[in-house]
Amino acid sequence: MVFYATECSSRALLTWIEPIANDNSGHVSISYPGVRPPVNLSIGLYNVLYSAIDNSGNRANCTFIVQVASKSLNVIVKISTRIIINVNNNYHYD
Repeated sequence: MVFYATECSSRALLTWIEPIANDNSGHVSISYPGVRPPVNLSIGLYNVLYSAIDNSGNRANCTFIVQVASKSLNVIVKISTRIIINVNNNYHYD
């Protein structure tokens, strides 16, 4: 998932639907990641891992990467630094 930082900022408020775990025994333990929605994160990549385990030791994982990116436009400005001045039509300065 890619989220974009707000204008003039390097952070974004992220939210997603967290996974749900079910088991026929009715007993499931879920391990939640340190990064959970809603969360305000700075530009970068974040690994998110949810893990569920039942009483028999059966495990299931849900993992994905969350990216916060800048939506700013790259502007290229070309400035000419060469100036030629004619003085009395005899001299040139670069």
